[in-house]
Amino acid sequence: MEKSLDIIKQLLRSPGDNDPHMLKSWMPNLQTSWNEHLNDIINHDICMFGFPSDAGSSTTRGASEAPDAIRKALFSAPAFDLGNLNVIPQFLSDELLNDQQITLSQAALYPEMEPDSRKQMPVSPIEMCCELIRHILLIKPSMKFLMIGGDQSGSWAMAKSLVQIKTNEKIGLIHFDAHSDTDKHFCGIDITNSTWLYNLMNHFISPEHVIQIGVRDNKNLNYGQKTLTGRETLQSAPKAYALDCCKKLLALGINQVYLSNDISASDSSLAPACGHTIPNGLYPHHINTLIEELPKQGISIIASDLMEVAPRIGTGPGSMSTCRNAAQYIRKQVEAMKAL
Repeated sequence: MEKSLDIIKQLLRSPGDNDPHMLKSWMPNLQTSWNEHLNDIINHDICMFGFPSDAGSSTTRGASEAPDAIRKALFSAPAFDLGNLNVIPQFLSDELLNDQQITLSQAALYPEMEPDSRKQMPVSPIEMCCELIRHILLIKPSMKFLMIGGDQSGSWAMAKSLVQIKTNEKIGLIHFDAHSDTDKHFCGIDITNSTWLYNLMNHFISPEHVIQIGVRDNKNLNYGQKTLTGRETLQSAPKAYALDCCKKLLALGINQVYLSNDISASDSSLAPACGHTIPNGLYPHHINTLIEELPKQGISIIASDLMEVAPRIGTGPGSMSTCRNAAQYIRKQVEAMKAL
């Protein structure tokens, strides 16, 4: 446990990049250092962390700033806050780096670690997220996760880690998004925000265990997953499709899910600060109804995320409204995670 806790601390930094003003307003009762605060993780059932990376964005950047911007809209932490992954913003995956660069970056990120231990440490956001999940579950196997991003390469890391670690358990995936995210690659790169779900279904999770809601990119890339387009969702009663989704999961013997909520699923009037908006999106009741119904039907949300908010895109009021709506979804997701 002590070794895992030390690695967890190495992978994280406090919210606000150690800005004392941000930290004081976010956690006014914090009386210890951030590392000492992390010692308390064992006493909590749900933890949250920021994935401050947009290196996996296919086009528009800006989502790396979302975790702290959304914290400001939340006002207080709905779950035990781990802080943000201590990412190098230019990196996406260790698989894309040569050995020399990895060694140099390990020395920069982990100067206090013993050389042999340092050599085992990741330096890119995807692998750092995987390592964080792995060590937290070593300490507390029942821990649930909330991730705030950041682009959806983080969703790949979270989902992949859960499926690999919980090998004897069936896990479903519910994916709210305007985009299918099922391109095979982006310019030869396997894992980006537009390819993560294709690769997840191709390697780690059965497509029939995946439900997509709100898709309206007109790519029609279906590999066996259940898809409700944006038009189908808007034309359906939220309670009806929520029950239908639950029924499908339970029929497959699935009673736990990872819920991924890309802010682009929401209508652009609600979430203009997003790099990939598509008109005619969903409204909160289209998303919240299913979130609320899952625990009622005996389906536990073991992890969830809120991704792809890009605070600097658009006007100031648009950024604030996007973050406020993101915060509303996050609170609803955590409530459902606590319910079962």
